[in-house]
Amino acid sequence: GVKKLKSVKQAFGYMILIYGGMLGVSIVLIAMLKHSYGDNASAFSGFQHWFGYVFPPYRVFDFSIGCILGFAFQKGVGSRLSSTSVLGLEIAAVLLAVLSNIVFGRHIIPDAISFSALFVPSTALLVYCFALGKGKLSNVLNCGFTRLIADYSVEIFLIHYAVIKYASPFAALIPG
Repeated sequence: GVKKLKSVKQAFGYMILIYGGMLGVSIVLIAMLKHSYGDNASAFSGFQHWFGYVFPPYRVFDFSIGCILGFAFQKGVGSRLSSTSVLGLEIAAVLLAVLSNIVFGRHIIPDAISFSALFVPSTALLVYCFALGKGKLSNVLNCGFTRLIADYSVEIFLIHYAVIKYASPFAALIPG
């Protein structure tokens, strides 16, 4: 389907629709689970985790967003951005990630959404900015030491769960 896209504007429209679908499926799931289990969140928290983090038909949403980002990257839209503009996008993505973590830590929205879907916009924006390689943050993180760590283990990406686990208590301390 990505090959049928005609423009980056259309691609971003599809990303928004796909993300809306991801949120919609999460909301329907939560409604179904609450209907079955009431407000006893612990009765279905394991299922929510499995659904939002493992279930392939659900994960195809963020996979599709990644494929569309690849299309936008190949079209060279980011090549017109200055390094200052990319830095602004990187900062916005990091702030969005922090905000998402605060929302996640406070359980403002149900876990089925917050465990994965909540982080898709910030992550997608960061991946796009890092792929451009023009921002200050991505250049700092592209140092020899970081590359050494990445080369050391292809499974290094698995630390994200540990980072979320250890960062969540600190995010809970932030007022708001």
